[in-house]
Amino acid sequence: MTDSAQPKTHKTLAIVSSICLVIVAVIAGYWINKANSQLAAANEQTASLTSQLEDAQKEIAELQPLANKARTLPVTFRIDHHALSAGYTLYTFNRSRESLRFHIAVNGGRTFNPVIDGGKLWMLRGLASGDKVEVSSDGYDPRTITIQ
Repeated sequence: MTDSAQPKTHKTLAIVSSICLVIVAVIAGYWINKANSQLAAANEQTASLTSQLEDAQKEIAELQPLANKARTLPVTFRIDHHALSAGYTLYTFNRSRESLRFHIAVNGGRTFNPVIDGGKLWMLRGLASGDKVEVSSDGYDPRTITIQ
């Protein structure tokens, strides 16, 4: 190769390198732009989901008292002490409109499973001071009463 051909080769090589750099820059710009678009869409989706989550949490907080009330055993208790005998009677009144099957345990031992019609009561006699009576029914939180 002659000395005059070398500058042409360097010039051609410089032009080809410049064209390659421009192509790489255009391709990189395209992918960066595409990545930025995807990032913006992901950020919008994150903001939307965060807003939906906050709304759902507010709704849950508003409904929680209703859920707690729905699980509360619909009964009223009254304890009577008998003057002639040393025993107590526990009256369990079903405030529900429906008949409910109750599970009643005295001190974790004696058990009873009465079905109490809505608006009716059931008596448990022969209790002593200090007895613990647990009353439960399917779908409700149990309640414990201490006889005094």
